[in-house]
Amino acid sequence: LATISATRQARLHRRLGEALAGTHAEAATVAHHFAAAGPACAEEAVTWSLVAGDSALTRSGWASAVDHFALAARLAPDPNRRAEGLIGVGRSQRALGDSTAARATLDDALAIAQVHGLPRAVASATLALVGGGGRGVCPDLTDAGRAYLLRAALDRLEPDDVDLLVPVLSELDLALVLTDA
Repeated sequence: LATISATRQARLHRRLGEALAGTHAEAATVAHHFAAAGPACAEEAVTWSLVAGDSALTRSGWASAVDHFALAARLAPDPNRRAEGLIGVGRSQRALGDSTAARATLDDALAIAQVHGLPRAVASATLALVGGGGRGVCPDLTDAGRAYLLRAALDRLEPDDVDLLVPVLSELDLALVLTDA
């Protein structure tokens, strides 16, 4: 490989990524090749890194998930995908028990989502921050504070965002039961 130029290596990685994407290859392997292919394949690298991160999370491979999601966030060409990657990093950090890092990462994701008007990302980041029956990464947040964040997320969602409306409403219901907010 030392005799192959960087341009040729990038082309080979792209071709390998494209070939593997059409098979049942591990998402992490496909993501690796697209990432190694350089900026021309950034979108593919992000897509496959997010899939690899989700796969690692479901297998309890949290450290690996952090790496995959961080790669996706770093390479993401648009704010929505960057927020998605950061939310994955935050969820993985939370699973690893690093609530401080998770909160900082999820705060960053929420800020990106709010600035760029990304309602689904706002809801996802909010759920990761305060969700799980108040067992998110913000134990210092009052129930009224949780309710405020959840209401703000709910106000941005569309009626057809059912996959996020239901958990946001459930968390908001719980926060309201526990407070006078």
